[in-house]
Amino acid sequence: MRREETNFFGDGLKFWIGKVVSKKAQKLQLDGKGWGWRYKVRIFGTYSENDNVPDDQVHNATVLFGVTDGSGFAGRLKSCKIAQHDLVFGFFMAEDECYPVIIVLLSPTKAYNKFVEKKMNGGSGFTKDTTETQNGKQEFSEQNQINTASVNANNENKVGSGEGREVQENLINSFITNVAQRQRAAAMSIDLLTTENKLIKFGSLSAPTNVSGNLGDIAEGVFAAALAARFINRDKQTDAAAVKNIIRSLSVNAARNTATFTGTAPNVGIPGKDVIRLTIVLKPTNMNFLTNPANIEALAQYITASIQYADRQVVREWVNTIYYNKRIDTVEVKADGVSDSRSTKIDVQVKITNDKGLLKGVNINVSLKVDDTALFGQVSGGEFSAVSTFFSTAIQENMSAEQQQFQTKTSGAKKMEYIYRQAAEKLRSKLQLNPQGAKSIIGSGIKQFATRDNAGVVDENGNTVEIIDLNRGEATIYDFKNVSQKLLDYNFDVKFNVGKSGLPTIVIEEAESNKTLIQLRSMAVSYTHLTLPTKA
Repeated sequence: MRREETNFFGDGLKFWIGKVVSKKAQKLQLDGKGWGWRYKVRIFGTYSENDNVPDDQVHNATVLFGVTDGSGFAGRLKSCKIAQHDLVFGFFMAEDECYPVIIVLLSPTKAYNKFVEKKMNGGSGFTKDTTETQNGKQEFSEQNQINTASVNANNENKVGSGEGREVQENLINSFITNVAQRQRAAAMSIDLLTTENKLIKFGSLSAPTNVSGNLGDIAEGVFAAALAARFINRDKQTDAAAVKNIIRSLSVNAARNTATFTGTAPNVGIPGKDVIRLTIVLKPTNMNFLTNPANIEALAQYITASIQYADRQVVREWVNTIYYNKRIDTVEVKADGVSDSRSTKIDVQVKITNDKGLLKGVNINVSLKVDDTALFGQVSGGEFSAVSTFFSTAIQENMSAEQQQFQTKTSGAKKMEYIYRQAAEKLRSKLQLNPQGAKSIIGSGIKQFATRDNAGVVDENGNTVEIIDLNRGEATIYDFKNVSQKLLDYNFDVKFNVGKSGLPTIVIEEAESNKTLIQLRSMAVSYTHLTLPTKA
């Protein structure tokens, strides 16, 4: 009888590609309570974007180290540098797709969407414990790029430039002490040492000049100029110089509320050129700031962030479409920071002519925010109907049972304190009795406030408005499509507090980290509104 030979690999190795899940889903292993260098990996094909398998229940894959790396024995080792959301390549060491092993990493490109975390793609390697350095969030490596990270030096305050001095904390404390004791002359006479080794007195310092305008509205013009530059440059990389040139070339009307620019772009295979029309509508104060050449450098971070968005795949696809379609097209980019601002979420919109020559909206529709602006929705008015509308949207409670008691309160602050306290109790009860249902309600409220007025739909194709935050040279994209589903992975607490102003706030925070998800708060201007911390 012939003895059948077998081995550990069975019929041979089976290779796979997968994505490392979030750090939170592999907390046990990463806290040192597992064994070996292992990571939880969503293996393509075994799992899908639409499955119901939570991240903490996917495969555990062991890292295969080289012989020069060391195993840890005798203190001979190298740290593994795999991060959350990394794409990895490996094989199953045992039969029946068992014992997965990671052997190499696949490098992401600039096109890899680090801003939108999905099951099978997207996401950033940075966490609250691994924050960005002076190198910024340079999370890409591709053939046509210089892979050496560059330092984001701030030339104004000398951060990262090798210049500057230690903070003269003792002198600043002396200044504060003198001011507190009403010793103004003594405070103003304190000397500070400059980076040029010169002494200046506190009394000679003056406050920096404030921006004469609304930066959020001004940034809309910058953002639209970056999109126009992207359509004009076609296959060339958009840079800050191209955006600045468009801003400097804007033609402003007599009323100083509308600026226009017209450029052309070549086509492949035909001599005719496409026409790119840019229209920016702003209040005169904002328009004056945008078009003043002296202010161009003050807009540098918004230009950088806008270019980042303009280089996204959705924009590139439209640029390439009209570049290669052998047709003369018109592209209309419009930023409107004035007209109908209360009835739409769209700040910047792009339209392109179709095969019949008619301008039609495309899926580049943006609601813009700047510098981590956290206000996502509001309901004006201090009367019960306004409050009821707000809570009906936010937590699906019309508060009708509390109306009579609400009306008995003698002041607006007392009315708000009462109704907010009751709403907090209702929401807390929802989370205790039906956690999944409550999370779905919270997610629905966030989505409605973020995309209302257009119901998230802005064109005939069902494309949704994107909320973009321009901050510190980065364009952060907020995706509200599956917000309720994403909240199911977390546990939440509800906290109620009353500020010094006497006005209340409901805070919904993640139970484990105490990180704020949203705030429901009342303002003295009689707005009832929802804020969403942008880095939560």
